[in-house]
Amino acid sequence: MENILSVLVFFPLVAAILGFLVGKKSIRVYGISVATIEFLLTPWLWFAFDNSNGGFQFIEYIPLVSEFGINYYLGVDGISLFIVIMAALMTLVGIIALNVMKALKNMIITLLFLEVAMIGVFVSLDAIVFYLFWEFSLVPMLYIIGAWGGELRLYAAIKFFLYTFAGSLVMLVGMLYMAYVYHSVSGVEFRHNRLVCSRSTSLYPEVALLGLFSRFRNQGSHVSFPYMASICAWTGTYCRFGNSCRSTFEDG
Repeated sequence: MENILSVLVFFPLVAAILGFLVGKKSIRVYGISVATIEFLLTPWLWFAFDNSNGGFQFIEYIPLVSEFGINYYLGVDGISLFIVIMAALMTLVGIIALNVMKALKNMIITLLFLEVAMIGVFVSLDAIVFYLFWEFSLVPMLYIIGAWGGELRLYAAIKFFLYTFAGSLVMLVGMLYMAYVYHSVSGVEFRHNRLVCSRSTSLYPEVALLGLFSRFRNQGSHVSFPYMASICAWTGTYCRFGNSCRSTFEDG
């Protein structure tokens, strides 16, 4: 199946938008049906995945802003493959297990939007597209906290926004700094699998990863290190703090 990753990302998005047209009495069945279809699409990735290939697979590449090296660039490896399947499964389980009575329609639509962001994060190979999906995930999360939280939900929502927004700015600076350094060293646009650092620039990956880590840390300590592990796999770079780093991937 061609463009399977785009289907997995945008099918819940289209379904969530159409969900506004669904009646309140039918929204639970609609949400479960959409989440089931999404989950049933993921085993195709599993069976079509080539275990002998250690690189990214199911690649989709469309130039968006070539002047700045921004591209619609998707792919999965052995790590993100499992996470995509898990995200689809957990969304299905979450919708089935919903027991809220207040604004159930809004909750289900919000969870579908959140699924778009979760899967988009783990299939994005372009830094800017990754950043957009990551920040998009904050919108449904903020809404869930503010609408269905406890007595202090407004306080929690504001605190969540301030922490994540501040971390987002640091994360963006770290990514832009990484791109600037790479362009200064190589003279070409930054791509996730072309990062090369020498001993004289040993501070660069540390600064960039510190910016990313600060963003993940604000998201919650229980997800920080798994996300850091995934981002190291996403960059295709093995970093040795204090010495040097060298990409183990060839361009392409």
